[in-house]
Amino acid sequence: VLSGADDKSLKVWDASSGQCLLTLSGHSSWVSACAWSPDGRRVLSGAADKSLKVWDASTGQCSWSGYYFPEGQTASIHEVEGRILHASPEAWRWLGWQWTDPATGQLRLLPAEAFGPLPA
Repeated sequence: VLSGADDKSLKVWDASSGQCLLTLSGHSSWVSACAWSPDGRRVLSGAADKSLKVWDASTGQCSWSGYYFPEGQTASIHEVEGRILHASPEAWRWLGWQWTDPATGQLRLLPAEAFGPLPA
């Protein structure tokens, strides 16, 4: 059994025992929809943060994320390889990179324009 929740996670449950087998975390808002792939190997989730994610149902690793930004802009990211697969013309305004500042040890988010234009 698969469930999505307002704590921003999905859970895979054993239908017989009711035991939680896996918790999937990565959305920044509550999960509003979730489904199994026909072969049962992947899970798709959609959240109020306007993102879609594809997960490996056995490991819980997110392999793909799709984002819907303001003004109709979109982007998709290969999470395993850490690269942008698609970005609409103005999506760079909402894309960014996370890194740990070595001086402070704090996680920081830098907007994409700090690194220049996205490659064509």
